[in-house]
Amino acid sequence: MRGTVVLIGYLRVAPGDSDDAAAQRRALAEAGCEQVVEERPGPEDSGERPALRSLLARIHPGDIVVVPQLDSGSVKNLGRYAANWNAWWPRRPSSTAALT
Repeated sequence: MRGTVVLIGYLRVAPGDSDDAAAQRRALAEAGCEQVVEERPGPEDSGERPALRSLLARIHPGDIVVVPQLDSGSVKNLGRYAANWNAWWPRRPSSTAALT
């Protein structure tokens, strides 16, 4: 473990919604996020989240992922993300370790 906690922001923005993107970036900056990962799905959103996958592949135990906004589609997909957790988060701690 690195010994430091890193706050990483994740935002997803609908195509053409630059106001929402700016509001989410402000919220993440105010939360103290050192890094921000932005997902911009195309017009025919397949539901894949390559930026989220990339983020989960590089986080370490103790890091905190901040999501400033959850819409109904995001909440609906949480079950799918949880079902794929092992594949999406290869650096996860052992099942006995505490997650923060």
